[in-house]
Amino acid sequence: MYYSAKRILVLFCAVGLLIGVCGCAPTVIPPEPEQPPNLDATVGDFGELFQHSAVVVKGYGIVAGLPGTGSSECPPKLRKVLSKYILTEIGNDSTVNPDRFIDSPNTAVVEIYGTIPPIALKGDRFDVRVVAFSSTQTTSLAGGTLYPAELKEMSRLVSFDIYTAVLARAAGPVFVNKLNGDKNRANGYVLGGGTAAESVKLAIGLYKPGFLAAAAVRNQINGRFGPKTARAVNPGEIDFTIPAKYRNRREQFLSMLRLLYLSRDGQLLSQRIDMLIGQLVSASNKTDVEHALEAIGKPTLRGLWELLSSEDEMVRFHAARCMLSIGDDRAVAVLGQFARDPGSSLRVQAVKAIGLNAKRNIAIPTLARLLDDSNFEVKFAAYEALNRLQDVSVSRTIVGNKFFIDHVTNRGPKTIYVSRQGMPRIVLFGDPIQCSDNIFVESEHKDIVINARRGEKYVSVMRRLPNRPKLVGPLLASRDVSDIIQALCGDPDTERRPGMRRGLGVSYSDIAPLLSKMCDIGIIKADFIGGNMTTAGSFLENIGLNDR
Repeated sequence: MYYSAKRILVLFCAVGLLIGVCGCAPTVIPPEPEQPPNLDATVGDFGELFQHSAVVVKGYGIVAGLPGTGSSECPPKLRKVLSKYILTEIGNDSTVNPDRFIDSPNTAVVEIYGTIPPIALKGDRFDVRVVAFSSTQTTSLAGGTLYPAELKEMSRLVSFDIYTAVLARAAGPVFVNKLNGDKNRANGYVLGGGTAAESVKLAIGLYKPGFLAAAAVRNQINGRFGPKTARAVNPGEIDFTIPAKYRNRREQFLSMLRLLYLSRDGQLLSQRIDMLIGQLVSASNKTDVEHALEAIGKPTLRGLWELLSSEDEMVRFHAARCMLSIGDDRAVAVLGQFARDPGSSLRVQAVKAIGLNAKRNIAIPTLARLLDDSNFEVKFAAYEALNRLQDVSVSRTIVGNKFFIDHVTNRGPKTIYVSRQGMPRIVLFGDPIQCSDNIFVESEHKDIVINARRGEKYVSVMRRLPNRPKLVGPLLASRDVSDIIQALCGDPDTERRPGMRRGLGVSYSDIAPLLSKMCDIGIIKADFIGGNMTTAGSFLENIGLNDR
């Protein structure tokens, strides 16, 4: 039967009306099922690792305990903010008047600068710089203590009272560098005084989101590093954390994560291991290859073991370090050879690898021998590792709740080390270190005096306080350098700190140059080393604030 064009049009209209009345919808074509991902690749091939870079932070606070070198000047808006913060911190103590506290010549209002390191975890410590306001009469922050203060992202802190997230907090004794003749005392540092408030978020963003791909990446990470390391929050994002084993090797862990091979096929894995073993021999950048092998784990040990007999020392070193990181202590003997070889440029790296990865009962005897080494960098690396392992060759004394004295038992050259970054500490290599028989030494401004005549059993230590014309003391100490430091720097108020030795309250800033002088003139028969200076606040040079 044939229909005219008009009748066909009427028929189509009728059918369309019927569909509309009946509520029938057009057929929806279902999406194609997700294809299984190609697992002959790495995590870095599947997605990008998102991590925070270092964050510059800033805050405002009060340095107290100054010997009359502070000032009362404070911008009105900041005074309001600080007064409110003081009242919040002290609670219901009605005896404290914030305005009177700020106005005291023994306090100074300061700006605080610091940089939260990348891949920071909650509680991580970092140095901060404190700078007195340029418009104030503050002459010195030496001897002061920064009261607890909040730090916020510097780029967001456009006014004193702006509301933005607190990223870190800062507090602690102020260190003014007097070892190099630094005359600008209106700014200083709180070594290790900053504390990260939260851990940064770490995540992998998949280039091609999908449930199967996300599951494959998550499962392989958890299979290699632990069941709670990674979590797929959606088809395009996998959040992850730093395993405890890698807290001191975070950059290395991220490198391993990027290079983690996803395939579990035995033949493909074997081919990849052979390829990487070959690259460890031939590649100029052996570190990335080492990380890729460590990411695979124990299946690589056979190939790595064969490389320990290589004539190329770089091949032997990277193979041994990789084996030890995976958990094979057979590599300690090779790394120990590197650590003891006076002609090797890999000594410090070998010491650090042993300290981080070898079993404690194997690491300690290997590292303890290096405390006697004539190379100070090697000796210092061994001390830091043994201190972390809590070996008996290193013991620690807290002085006035301001800094540490680390006593290192060794037979090598006697050395006094004073840190100027990280936690404040004085390290006595070859402890006990004794002073000479006849002693008379004064500090730069003659406000600290150490005296002992020849044949006298004890040493007298005295100090002149800014508001007192006479010397305070004497307190008696043995000729042991550690004992003299504690007598000078201990807390004068022993009632508030039970169990701690009474002292004259000398600051860490002042004891450092005094020890340096005593070594220079031969009162202490030891080398003096001032550690590398902190770089906290170094960015101020670029914004014209470095000379404040």
